[in-house]
Amino acid sequence: MKPILLVLFLFASLTVVSGQEYLQIEMQNNPETIKYHLGQKILIKTKQVDEWHSIVLQKFIYESGTIIHEQGMLQVEDITALRETRPGVGALSIALTTFGGGWLVFGAISQGLDNKAEFGTREVVIGVAALAAGWGLKKAFYKRDFHMGKRYKLRLLDLRMQ
Repeated sequence: MKPILLVLFLFASLTVVSGQEYLQIEMQNNPETIKYHLGQKILIKTKQVDEWHSIVLQKFIYESGTIIHEQGMLQVEDITALRETRPGVGALSIALTTFGGGWLVFGAISQGLDNKAEFGTREVVIGVAALAAGWGLKKAFYKRDFHMGKRYKLRLLDLRMQ
């Protein structure tokens, strides 16, 4: 009895699942894609506005290739670039800069309070290296931009069972 109820529940929930509609970035010569689903916030540049602005994907119209968002609507062809951020890199960057700053501040405080405390070149190098590594990680790896054109293409996908 329980397996039958489970199967019925799964089939009934297929009609309400909205996770089957995507805005997909396809990369040339790469089978892996990046998918953005409805309700997700993305950063884009368009042909009309050459600045980064964020939109929340609300609805897709597949026949005309239109994305509906909170400020209006836009065609998939009008998107010139899309930016992806990596939160893990951001968190590691914050941790390293916090460690480096803390190392330098506490070392300077201990040196000021007690002249016997060792705060020499080695301690300064550790703190500055952590600060530089955190800053460099964020600059180099936190943001990834996809410029549409020859290498990247955007496509709307509807994988729902109709």
